[in-house]
Amino acid sequence: MIKVFCIYYGNTVEITNLCESIKISGSLTNVCRELDITMGYGVFNTNISRTDLSAGTLVWVTLDDEEIFRGKLIEDTLKTDDTLTFTAFDFAWYLKQDEVTFNFNGTTAEDATQSILDKVGVSSDYIYPTGIAINHLIAKQSPYDAIMEMYTQVKKQTGEKFYLWMSGDKVMVTQFGGKIANTIIKPCTQGLSYADGNLISFEYTETMANMVNRVEVYDNNNNKIDTVNSDSSVQNRYGIIQKNYVQEDGKDYKTVANQMLHNLDITIKCKVLGNYDDYFTGKGVTVQIPWINKVSNTVLYITEDCHTWDIGTGTYTSELTLNLEKVMDEKEYQESSNNSSSNSRSDVNAIVEYAKTFIGTPYVWGGTTPDGFDCSGFVQYVFNHFGYNLPRTTYEQIDCGSSVSQDELQPGDLVFPGTGHVQIYVGNGQVIHSPHTGESVCIIDMYGFYAGRRIVTDSSDSSSSSGDVDLSNATQMQMNLSFYTGAASEGGNESASGKTLQYGMCASNVYSFGTQFYITGIDGLDDGVFTVEDHGGTDFDSANRLDIYVGVGGDSVTKANNLGRQTVTAYKLN
Repeated sequence: MIKVFCIYYGNTVEITNLCESIKISGSLTNVCRELDITMGYGVFNTNISRTDLSAGTLVWVTLDDEEIFRGKLIEDTLKTDDTLTFTAFDFAWYLKQDEVTFNFNGTTAEDATQSILDKVGVSSDYIYPTGIAINHLIAKQSPYDAIMEMYTQVKKQTGEKFYLWMSGDKVMVTQFGGKIANTIIKPCTQGLSYADGNLISFEYTETMANMVNRVEVYDNNNNKIDTVNSDSSVQNRYGIIQKNYVQEDGKDYKTVANQMLHNLDITIKCKVLGNYDDYFTGKGVTVQIPWINKVSNTVLYITEDCHTWDIGTGTYTSELTLNLEKVMDEKEYQESSNNSSSNSRSDVNAIVEYAKTFIGTPYVWGGTTPDGFDCSGFVQYVFNHFGYNLPRTTYEQIDCGSSVSQDELQPGDLVFPGTGHVQIYVGNGQVIHSPHTGESVCIIDMYGFYAGRRIVTDSSDSSSSSGDVDLSNATQMQMNLSFYTGAASEGGNESASGKTLQYGMCASNVYSFGTQFYITGIDGLDDGVFTVEDHGGTDFDSANRLDIYVGVGGDSVTKANNLGRQTVTAYKLN
């Protein structure tokens, strides 16, 4: 029997008798399980109880006296038809809401996962041991995304697929499809009245839309290394469908390329008699549908489950989405370099390597996804992946960042051969771009230069960066900020350290030149690294006081006035 409880004004209250329907669901890409309930609430009908549940209420559900859900009410809606609907999520919801910052070097995926969970105060029940060391720089990412990024790298090396879920209030990281359900999905031989099966209805779909049967492998200089093919019979039947892969340090390219090969997708959506214990996302289940040879006696894998109890009729059903292959909610990142002179330089290397992974992607006018890019859509997609939110068009991107000459170009800079086209500089006089209709993303020699823009600035040049920052050894403090400009009336354009004033510098009478702070939470400026290169008046004799340089000219003066004085969180880096 299903029962629902909550904490109501400090007391434990069972509300099952008020419920009309109860639904618990989960999916591969939604780390938290969801509880949706419709219950009676007397808006106009005074004969119906008014149990006023609201956001933050603790709710739990038992099935045959075993707890199957515990979480917090996140959203509720009251309607004039005398119903209250609410949605609750289990505690994995917080793994998508929190943010963490770490720098892992040579740390196994499981140890890094435990460190992340410890940071946010979440317990673990089981974390799959990999023994594989990961180098990963995390800045302001959700714990879930960070964990799945690391296990995605493990998957590339081992082929195993992983799934993160919550058991009660403890995290589980397990192999996807590691357990097979005891109950087979099959139709009844003489209808549901003759209960030798459990299948009520189903929808079978197969598609070659995501098929990959050839992978060409390139090195970092765009030289072809190898070609990995699927079985020739697959290519003969479906035609050649190719992707490109740029070799990554520390990974066997043949292993990765073979994992990129992908056959037909076979999906079954089915409705069966309810079974919460067996039919759960991440499990395998044997399917016996006699009318379709491919699934007449085959193990498929549950990627979505939804269990519904209709309290009025007493019926309980489960709706499942099944996949022929084991899958994973993969999260991509580029590994950081242990030899990187600054975190922003690491960002640049990652951006360039990530851009190369799209070599061969077709040009599509107006395209902004890996299905097809135009020039600015490609640049926007690549930079947005690393948290640099560029605008959509070439005409807007040409005003982003700071101006650089052709002689000053560094990898990761934007190159505009004209006002209507944008490229990414990759070094050695070459750019990567999405050229025009009929061609694909490729690397070519530069053929013109109208303008260059630097989006990712180097912290060694005192510029502010919102990229990844290692805060593991930083000192956190509250900092009082003011803002100044390089107008002549404010002291000219040279700092007290003798360097030309530029954005990313700050003034202090306490800290020595070169002292760096990562400052977050400035209302009106991006988070970033600011370097002490200037002195100020007696107001700046405090260790909790900095003056931030914001530019030169009338617009900057207005900006400084608008920013005013603020108190924010700062991390002293050195």
